[in-house]
Amino acid sequence: MRVGRGRIGATLLAGTALATAALILTGPAQAQIDADAPASQMAEAPFEVSIPPQPMASALNALSEQTGLSFVYATRDLEGIASPGARGRMSARDALDRLLAGSGFTARQMSARTVAIERPGTATPHDDAIQLGLLRVEGAQAASPGARLPYETPGSSAYISQERIQRFRGTTVGDVISGTPGVLTGENRNSGSLDLNVWGMQGMNRVPVVVDGAQQSTVVYRGYSGVASRNYLDPDLLAEMVVDKGPSTRPEAVGATGGIMVARTLAVGDILDPDESFGIRVRGELRGNTTSPPPAGTKGGLQTDSLSPTAHGASSSGGWVRSCEPSERFPDFCDRHPVEGAIPQAAYAQEAPPGSRPATFAPTGGGGSIVVAKRWGEQFDLIGAYARRSAGNYFAGTVGPSAEIGSTFSEHRVAGGTIVRERLTLQGDTRFRSGEQVVNTAYDNTSYLLKGTARWGGGHSLEVGFNRFDSDFGDMMPSEIVRGEGFRQGEASNVLSDTWTARYRYQPEDNPWLDLRVNVWDKDIELQRNLYYGLILWMASWSPGEPVMLPAAAEFSRRTGFDVDNTSRFEGTWGTLSVNYGASLTREDISSAPYPELESGEYSMDLTMDKHDGKREERSAFVSAQWEPVGWLRLDGALRYTESETYDRNETRESYRDENGRLVWGEWLNNAQSHSGLAPVVTATVMPVEGLQLYARYAEAIRTPSLFESTSGFSAGITPLASIDPERMRSREIGLNYVRADLFGEDELRLHLAYFDNRVSDYIYRVVGVGSNLEEAVFRGAEMQAEYDRGRVYGSLGLMHYDEINYCAYTPDNPPDNFVKCYPSGVGFSDNFIPPRQSASLILGTRWFDERLDVGVRGIYNSRRPDMTFVGSGQVNVRWSPHTVWDLYGSYDINERFSVDFNIDNVGDRYYADPLLIGITAAPGRTMRAGLTARF
Repeated sequence: MRVGRGRIGATLLAGTALATAALILTGPAQAQIDADAPASQMAEAPFEVSIPPQPMASALNALSEQTGLSFVYATRDLEGIASPGARGRMSARDALDRLLAGSGFTARQMSARTVAIERPGTATPHDDAIQLGLLRVEGAQAASPGARLPYETPGSSAYISQERIQRFRGTTVGDVISGTPGVLTGENRNSGSLDLNVWGMQGMNRVPVVVDGAQQSTVVYRGYSGVASRNYLDPDLLAEMVVDKGPSTRPEAVGATGGIMVARTLAVGDILDPDESFGIRVRGELRGNTTSPPPAGTKGGLQTDSLSPTAHGASSSGGWVRSCEPSERFPDFCDRHPVEGAIPQAAYAQEAPPGSRPATFAPTGGGGSIVVAKRWGEQFDLIGAYARRSAGNYFAGTVGPSAEIGSTFSEHRVAGGTIVRERLTLQGDTRFRSGEQVVNTAYDNTSYLLKGTARWGGGHSLEVGFNRFDSDFGDMMPSEIVRGEGFRQGEASNVLSDTWTARYRYQPEDNPWLDLRVNVWDKDIELQRNLYYGLILWMASWSPGEPVMLPAAAEFSRRTGFDVDNTSRFEGTWGTLSVNYGASLTREDISSAPYPELESGEYSMDLTMDKHDGKREERSAFVSAQWEPVGWLRLDGALRYTESETYDRNETRESYRDENGRLVWGEWLNNAQSHSGLAPVVTATVMPVEGLQLYARYAEAIRTPSLFESTSGFSAGITPLASIDPERMRSREIGLNYVRADLFGEDELRLHLAYFDNRVSDYIYRVVGVGSNLEEAVFRGAEMQAEYDRGRVYGSLGLMHYDEINYCAYTPDNPPDNFVKCYPSGVGFSDNFIPPRQSASLILGTRWFDERLDVGVRGIYNSRRPDMTFVGSGQVNVRWSPHTVWDLYGSYDINERFSVDFNIDNVGDRYYADPLLIGITAAPGRTMRAGLTARF
């Protein structure tokens, strides 16, 4: 298995980085600004400023580092804008004036230490001059523009910085977003991919994941547990992630009824300081709580096929008789049902779990990355990165509702009397025992990134990039686990994902009407899954007695996209107006290779399980506008038109009922569908005082059926004469944003509150074998995000609560007396997407030694699965208990070149199951991580 061998290479890479750092820890410490200077002196005091000509965004970052100012600006506005730089001894005011000279941008004070960088006309008319007052001397760290995004946007969103990505990367990629209010990932412990859930919406591109402008998602079949959307990305190569909740006006947000995640990979500015032209960053990490996978075929977890009462001496499959009371009519009833002895200990026996758990601080896996960045003046920069990360199967925790064999009592009343029976049952949240190795959770990931940017006169820029993700990983078929057929260690599955991107921008300095962006991308995924799946063989009337490996058959998914948009800005006595308009085109194709012939002893068969094979094209045009008639009011509006066409290469036979109700089969057809529609967005924002926003938002989004929903395959047939309608999200949201500096001195408070009522008409759902529309799905609730930073101490709090989650069916013409219209537990496989009703996250941290040492604790709480009554899916109940998990973290900057970080994830060794799990897989127990970063 490649995972085992990969762990050696990854550990060597981590060890090399650590050893290199140990040899050269003598780098000079970074100079610090005098923290005791009075604030008034800081405003006018001269600084030694050294900022060479470079892109405007990086120039402002350099000025922030050298003076303590905090700048707020729209990242998109500064793309392609150059700064002449500033050198010499001068005040912060003079330095900023020089950086902005000739750019057309102005500066406006937002708070005591924060300055907004704006285009002409976007500042409040009566406050368009910069007034540098109190600068940051001691106390709160200046928040980046991205970090303020959730607290300055009239709508709910989340920002995940590079620091957070590395600090809370956890064991799987989904751990990066853990603790984000309203955002979860489904099937987090399987395959090393993301399947985002935002406000209860998940799957089938309801929440697209876009990296450097390219969409990522592919859909995989999960047996009688539905399907999963997989987005493959490597946290080592990510610079930042933004999540818009609900319908979005971004050009990439076509079909995003739930929301959208937009991520950016590393750029030169993330590695180099403003005055540097070349640099290297090396990272190494060691982790524990893993072991090399056992041989293929090794059983894991508790099995239920051995819990039959009659196999252990009971007289009935109903269990062992514990008491019997005859009725008056049948006095000899209990003679036929005598009380039986205790359940024999042999009935509780199970195979021992594989492997033994290592000590907490024993390194058993690891990885590392190397990033090289180069600048050639202002005209060109290039970045290349390589990352390798590998770990064996992890071990579950020990404190909590782990799997065990117990017994339950049940009363049976029949004509002859009443019997109480005891029978064996499987208890706990998953099938894995306390502290057990969770088979098929190993991985070996290798990633590459190459990206270059060219800039030339007149505001032109072009960025071209390539990103490869190559992963061997353990894969699990969830329905194999829930039926208890024998979950086993398998051979590694593999995914190879290649992404090409090209993004052009034209932003002339003196033309506010022209800010043109063109984006072209191509995403190619090849997936091979090796699965133990006895059900397929059973359905083929082939029963060798033991589950066997289903041979890998490559699945191919390719997406190609193009989008173009332009922003025009206008200013007059009626205020300021910004209009963004454009169009997009996306093409998608899925296919697969045939299964190889399966041979085992005297058995031989050709598995002909149909797979999805089809194509889809989606076109969109949009326009959005932002108008500020006065300084305290802002109005936003958008309109998007979407149309799509799908074609199924697999033929499906049409069928219908004749006048006598008899089923009539027609000809074989290739299903072809086309859909279109319009979706508006309207937002009003009132800003009565500085730092406070009150907003109301109404937004719609249309999602036409995905390629998976429009094509036929195993367990997912469609009827050509019964088209699935697009689903339409109607979202109503009211909220409050508040940013306040100097609340109790040198500090900053950021707060976001929102209440939403989201209703999805014609919600597309699926039961085993067929997909259709529900009349409506309802998601209503409230969320809060808050951050407080006082420099020495800081913290954040996130809360999420759902008032209502409901899935409502169409009412038939003649409903039966027992007809139930709405189901809070979901209909069909939509039950896999229902989030916990309450969740919370808390971070408390402190900084010491001139903020070189940063330590803290994070806690995440999720309530139990809301409802265990499933409708129409035919799957076994999947549950999770309420749980709170605590993580410890810390980092220390040794000097300007070297830093170390350390984590103990799940410090309490909690045994728990993640929300939205499908395969009943326990989460990792206590896990140590330690790393070192070197910059040259």
